[in-house]
Amino acid sequence: MSNTPRNDDRCPLRVPLALPVSSDLATGHQQQSARRWQNQWHTIVGLAVVALIGGCSHEQKPAIAPNEMVYIDTITKTAMTLPVQTAVPATNPQTGKKTLVPGLYCPQCGQWYPAPPVEVLQRSASAFRCPKGGHEMSPNGPRPPTI
Repeated sequence: MSNTPRNDDRCPLRVPLALPVSSDLATGHQQQSARRWQNQWHTIVGLAVVALIGGCSHEQKPAIAPNEMVYIDTITKTAMTLPVQTAVPATNPQTGKKTLVPGLYCPQCGQWYPAPPVEVLQRSASAFRCPKGGHEMSPNGPRPPTI
């Protein structure tokens, strides 16, 4: 008798790799399980493709160009995208009056608001807060109509 232990009866860590089931039952069960998993996988991949290609149902407006700015008319409170103007308040092309100030966008409200004067923005960080909810606003947001 040799001194080397036999793997089949002396190894305490030996774990069976399959349950003792009849071969017909195991094959049928494995095929059903594989088919079910494959169908679920196809569904997941299909939904991912639809989400990536389809996206949201509403059309996204293009980003604001570097030579454009969102202005808010202080009289009508409407937001518009115009080429950057050097003077503030800027001239409204529809009325010819100097009623346009730069706009800040609140992502929580989903609205554009008139920005305070530059001096106020430089002195107070709270000037960048939404007047309704106090959320942080920025000059970046969805593009309003171009005039």
